[in-house]
Amino acid sequence: QWGADPSFQRFQNQVPLIPLLDDNDFGGQLEEGKMAFLDFFQVPLQDPRRRANRGVYQAYQWGNELQIITLDVRYHASPFAQKSKEQLQLEQNVLRKKNGHKHTNTEVKLGPYRPVSPEDAASTTLLGDEQWTWLEQQLQQSVQCR
Repeated sequence: QWGADPSFQRFQNQVPLIPLLDDNDFGGQLEEGKMAFLDFFQVPLQDPRRRANRGVYQAYQWGNELQIITLDVRYHASPFAQKSKEQLQLEQNVLRKKNGHKHTNTEVKLGPYRPVSPEDAASTTLLGDEQWTWLEQQLQQSVQCR
C-alpha cells in the first residue's frame, strides 16, 4: 500500500533510500519476498540482486568519503539449532531463581535457538561464500568512513 501512496512516492523521489529486506515482512518466503521487495523499491531488472539464489546485499558509496554496506544475513544462513523443551524450561527456571520469583506472569521470552556448538561452527554461515567474497572486496575499497 505504501508504494501507491502519493506522499511516499514524493518522498522516495526526493530522498535517497537504503532499504533493507526483512524476509518476515513477506511470510518468510525468501525468493518471492525478495522480488516483491525489489519491485517495491523499483530496483532495475538488470540489478545483480535480482539473480536467483542471491541475497539482497549492496554497497553504496559516495566518492572516497563514505561507504555504506548492507548485508543479507538470512538468504544463505545455515539453519539455526533448536533448543529442546527441557533446555527452554531450564533457562526459565534459572531466570526465575535469579530474579527471586517462583512464578511470574510476565515470562521472559527466551529464544528457541541455541548457540552453534564449536564442532558445528566451522560449517555454519550467515553470509554464504559469494557474499563473503563480495564483502572482502568491498572492504578493500579506500574510503574515509564506513
